[in-house]
Amino acid sequence: MARSGRHAADDGSFGRSAGGAALRGGALLAIAVILGIVLLNAADDNDAFAPVTAGGNGKNGGAATVTTRSAANTTTTSSTVPLRPAAEVKVLAANGTTVKGLAGQVHDRLKAAGYNALAPTDASKKPVTKSAVYFTAGYEGEARQIAQQLSIATVAAMPQPLPVLNLQTANVLVVVGTDSPAAATTTTARRGTAATTSTTRRTSTGSATTTTTG
Repeated sequence: MARSGRHAADDGSFGRSAGGAALRGGALLAIAVILGIVLLNAADDNDAFAPVTAGGNGKNGGAATVTTRSAANTTTTSSTVPLRPAAEVKVLAANGTTVKGLAGQVHDRLKAAGYNALAPTDASKKPVTKSAVYFTAGYEGEARQIAQQLSIATVAAMPQPLPVLNLQTANVLVVVGTDSPAAATTTTARRGTAATTSTTRRTSTGSATTTTTG
């Protein structure tokens, strides 16, 4: 007599069902492991880039150092070249006017200031209407200082052709023009002297009387 109960089907369907369930379970387990690994890596990345506040804890605990990057600013630094001592600067004064002795006056002022003042000379072409201080290579700073002392506004590199026949190895050339205050003062003084005349007359007693006019 046959016993009641569940028996495996003769066609093997029960075995196939059990095998399919096992495969599905294994696939789900593999997917869960992969998801776990991905989530764990994502959590590590978030911790690595998470901002850290002062006094907070980093990923591994303890104080963390936060480094911030900022765009570098470009700055221009200008260096000041020290001027040479006045005694080491050769200066030549040239007269660009018809007033005699004007270059000599500038020569005396330069010498009194301690410069190596060379023998004064005349400009190649006269009259020069605008006074100027010219410098050779490397002596611009000294030329500007001399121009300031002489109240000359124009400072420029040594022109070609030269404003004088002989530069005399000068580092700085001062050409005095008709705009120079010294030239104007000397011209005015000479005009006043020329306008003054003296007349000598003899009186009836034989004494001489001098009359100055002008």
